[in-house]
Amino acid sequence: MKPASQIFFLCALLSLVAGCAKDAAPTAAAPQSNYKPDYRRGMYTYSQYCSRCHDTGEEGAPTLDDVDEWEARGILWPALMQDHARDGFLHMPSMGQNGLSEENIADAVYFMTVKIEAGK
Repeated sequence: MKPASQIFFLCALLSLVAGCAKDAAPTAAAPQSNYKPDYRRGMYTYSQYCSRCHDTGEEGAPTLDDVDEWEARGILWPALMQDHARDGFLHMPSMGQNGLSEENIADAVYFMTVKIEAGK
């Protein structure tokens, strides 16, 4: 295949994949691109909405001190955590539908990431 046709094929494939992506949930406003997550707000959000399961391992939730469990999830786990918190995952409810904003979720994910990284 010639380089030009390879580039065309790649662009066509990416367009096809992008067209299959589901739309973002309209329940929570998207964070501003320059939003910087806040550790203290994240600690509060975590304690109110996440700690019941992630402190105890209830319903199979990974605990913050189980670094191996979090690392097994791969390099993109902070982004996945944000998606799972917003949309729900397995036994975890959709926090976007529970009234949390994208910023609240980003703060909680930031808090959790710092705690998990500190456990290494």
